[in-house]
Amino acid sequence: MSDFNGQRLQIARMRRAMTKMALADAAGIAARSISAYESGGHSPRASVRASLSEVLDFPDSFWVGDNLEIPGGREAHFRASGRMSAKARDSALAVAALATAVWQWVVEEFRCPDPDVPVLSDADPETAADALRREWGLGEVPISNMIHLAEAHGVRMFSLPPDCERVDAFSFHLDHDPFVVLEMTKSAERRRFDVAHELGHLVLHTGTDIEPRQKEREADRFASALLMPCANVSASVPMHASRRQLLNAKRVWGVSLAAMTHRAHSLGLLTDWEYRTHFVHMGRRGERKNEPEPMPAETSQLWGKVFRLLAEDGKTPSDVATALGLTARDLRQMVFLPSMVESTGDNLGKPRGEGAPHMKPKLTVISGID
Repeated sequence: MSDFNGQRLQIARMRRAMTKMALADAAGIAARSISAYESGGHSPRASVRASLSEVLDFPDSFWVGDNLEIPGGREAHFRASGRMSAKARDSALAVAALATAVWQWVVEEFRCPDPDVPVLSDADPETAADALRREWGLGEVPISNMIHLAEAHGVRMFSLPPDCERVDAFSFHLDHDPFVVLEMTKSAERRRFDVAHELGHLVLHTGTDIEPRQKEREADRFASALLMPCANVSASVPMHASRRQLLNAKRVWGVSLAAMTHRAHSLGLLTDWEYRTHFVHMGRRGERKNEPEPMPAETSQLWGKVFRLLAEDGKTPSDVATALGLTARDLRQMVFLPSMVESTGDNLGKPRGEGAPHMKPKLTVISGID
């Protein structure tokens, strides 16, 4: 294997949202050289390689290794949004490629939940959401933690770095593994809806080729039905609900006031006039951007367990980043870690006291239902 993998240079450049010309200018080399390195036609000399590492903020060790998988085409489900540039999309795809490499490292170290996400591409969104609730044993009760629920059923959950804020949450399948990458600056309620929305893509749109805006509408309908099942919401939310009644309901179901209002209207619990009036009042109060009576943010259970178990063996997140050829910051931003902890005296974990050292620890995840 070559000591410099040009495909990894391409991924690093995409991740930093740089064109070949911009990278060449920053590194002080010709643009044609970047093309030659990425195609594998030439390898950079040591001084150029060091310059590429400095400009792109990737350790030198990242350049050595196998190709990484970049989801594309029908594999990746992005929001149909005009605000996402080609560079932003490429940066998100590079995050996805790095996420698959991180996950490959995880499965070599731990026994993880198997994927359990059915493909129901022939079903309408409401029917598919009801079917998923039945298959996952959710009944009609509120889902207490969407990230935990997805992780318990084998969805590989990652977080988008802050510099990708113009990219919304997205999802993809790779080698039958379902991945969801979440945008982290939203309210807790909107992030829960994003998880449900991306589950909708994985359930409804795997292997399909339909118009992007239709996909988005279907994923929204799926998310609404999954988070707010018809029978229980219709029984618990009164007709012509007041603002206070909708606020109470949105806390029960863990959704935004806007999502709760929209669901109540779609189920015939609000008239068209009442629906419009509620949204006018939300707009005047600034509640479309600032969620009223917000709930606490959800985070990953699985990644917390990974780093607790590693801490018991004296390994820090930075050790993992080094093994993967990543910076500690890049790893932290992808795995829900608010700060990079560097010692085992950080309350990350308690002595495991079970399993032989050579055995892979099993990562059990408690499903996110009450």
